[in-house]
Amino acid sequence: MKEASTPLAAETIPDTSIGPWPATDASSLARKTDAQRSRVIYGTTLFVVFVCAALLVMNAWLVVRARTAENEQIARANTNLARAVSQQIDSTAALAEHIISGLVFELERADITTDSLQRLQHDPVVKTFCDWLLEQGTGVDGAATA
Repeated sequence: MKEASTPLAAETIPDTSIGPWPATDASSLARKTDAQRSRVIYGTTLFVVFVCAALLVMNAWLVVRARTAENEQIARANTNLARAVSQQIDSTAALAEHIISGLVFELERADITTDSLQRLQHDPVVKTFCDWLLEQGTGVDGAATA
């Protein structure tokens, strides 16, 4: 026959409580005094506030980092744009210098005529200058061109 099971003595029950208080019932917070409850609530609140502050700091750091990267990208784009504009201006100045030296050559020869002015009118800069000369009605040497 089976013996009736007897309850285990308090010494043989394992202690599963956390902290210095023995676990005698299911709810450990219900056993605690008001001072102990307020400490637990204070500690939990402090932990939640710390986690929120850490998240805010990390978010602010990410925003600053993204803004810095964006500013660096804008600076690179502006530098590239300035370089491209500078190269375009240099090439335009070189072209204008070439056109002007061609005009100087024609003017130094002093045999510029209406036909030679019309021949030079393929460039916009030269065309404007030649149109002005033709409107004046005079050649380089001051003689009337007709």
